[in-house]
Amino acid sequence: MLCINLVKAKRILSLLLLSVFVVGTVVLGRPAPAAAITPNCGSTAFLIDTTLPNGARWVMCWEERRNEGIVLHEAYFTPRNGVQRLVLYRASVSQIHVPYDNNGARLHDVSDYGLGGANLLDLTPAECPGGALLQNNGKDVICRTVSGDGYAYKAYGTQKQAYALSLFSVSGIGKYNYIPKWKFFDDGTIEPSMGAAGTLQFCTTDSRYGWHINAPGCVRGTSHTHNYFRRLDFDMGGEANDEFQQIDFGGVGTSYRPITYGNTRTETARVVSQTGFRTWRILDRYVRNADGHPISYELDAESSHTFRGPAYEPWTRNDVYFTENRLVVNDTYCEQFVSHNPTRTGCAGNLASFVNGQSVTDGVLWYGMSFHHLARDEDHPRMSTHWSSFQLIPRDVTANSIR
Repeated sequence: MLCINLVKAKRILSLLLLSVFVVGTVVLGRPAPAAAITPNCGSTAFLIDTTLPNGARWVMCWEERRNEGIVLHEAYFTPRNGVQRLVLYRASVSQIHVPYDNNGARLHDVSDYGLGGANLLDLTPAECPGGALLQNNGKDVICRTVSGDGYAYKAYGTQKQAYALSLFSVSGIGKYNYIPKWKFFDDGTIEPSMGAAGTLQFCTTDSRYGWHINAPGCVRGTSHTHNYFRRLDFDMGGEANDEFQQIDFGGVGTSYRPITYGNTRTETARVVSQTGFRTWRILDRYVRNADGHPISYELDAESSHTFRGPAYEPWTRNDVYFTENRLVVNDTYCEQFVSHNPTRTGCAGNLASFVNGQSVTDGVLWYGMSFHHLARDEDHPRMSTHWSSFQLIPRDVTANSIR
């Protein structure tokens, strides 16, 4: 397993990035040519370096951790004919919370069982058609593929096809197989998703809590919710300049919808609005594109299913959190998981408690999406894979379209 000194690496990386961005973007207004950075992953086995068919390039490190499974580090994006930028310093699955409707179980799969170690499955070539398998500790743990994704654009007589780098692993916990996937597109968009497959974990005879599937040994599959959380440490212009912005559109029906903005540099928690056209972005306050606009990434949230748990699950009261990076405190991992977080060295136990009015310089974006699984006949004997996904979209990272 690859181990990374997060604090030391980020301090050095920040100095490198600031020297590139301040000279190339803020002062001159246009990117100056700079040598491409290849992150030091400790071994080339943990380096992913992919140039997509349109010339865009993604470079990053990966490692396996006992709880989070596959964790990505130092993800750099270079647009076609553009300048390389660090996008994500660290990206991970920070919890899979599974409460059953009858309250028979309320599972915390990442913190309590783990996606890595013995639970991280050894993939076969048949599970990675057209791709390459990446290995750790003698197991093939990541499938890496490059594939087409339809139109990048279609403007009457002109068109361009899109491509994406895809990385996925599979972890077995109980009767479920979880499939964390990351897609990195040639326009800089990132799409984290989670698949769930396997067989139904629990069954019931109570019609209030399950759909009648009448399978041998399982009259009704017990309904439950999968709450998938990601921890996303953006460092687009260094680790000290992050700001969080909420964008809302007011009005109802046919009335005028004015746009409003709410910026903060303080830890905060927010909810998805299905009627307010609400979105968020994390931006760098000083680094700007060639048009003079702050570079940022926008969270395109999934809002079709929403879960709000009881008082003893306070992290479910909000969908989006923005906190100061406290992953390592006194050389110990701290704010690592959404729930059941170790409380040693004064660390808070869950994500809701991370938000305590602290000012943010090095911000972390946490996002949780929900899927309510109401079993059906097609889920027996082998459950169909169901997917949940969202997107992180560049907003003003470049001054024009790049495909």
